[in-house]
Amino acid sequence: MPLREDPRDAIRTRTGCKFMELPAGARVGTSSLRRTVQLRALRPDLEYVPLRGNVDTRLRRCDEGAVDAVVLAHAGLRRLGRADQVTELLSLDVCIPAVGQGALGIEIRSGDDAKYDSLDVTAKVEVLCMYAALVVKHIFVVWEC
Repeated sequence: MPLREDPRDAIRTRTGCKFMELPAGARVGTSSLRRTVQLRALRPDLEYVPLRGNVDTRLRRCDEGAVDAVVLAHAGLRRLGRADQVTELLSLDVCIPAVGQGALGIEIRSGDDAKYDSLDVTAKVEVLCMYAALVVKHIFVVWEC
């Protein structure tokens, strides 16, 4: 089981410029209200538009000019071998990622001991530690600690 990937969000711009260099009125595609709210606070002069589809579709829409930039999870791009498409990684000060972003989980049916036993001890400990860290992080986000 893979460890948690880099949870930051990534920007891909059509022209290769950085997020702060996008011209006023540029269209930024994202399907995430969380991303839109945080980025609009930093750059209210940009137009944030809903953008749906898989990673390839979103990148293609940027290439075709439907949007000037697209915001995606860096972890997803890395796992799909598309990290080379990233123009800029957003700092955690700019855009706080979703609580579990970058983490993959294993779901096993209750009573399926054979599947659970197939995990090595290290993986079991890593899963429990990652789960505990995500729960604690979620508590801090929800309670605004």
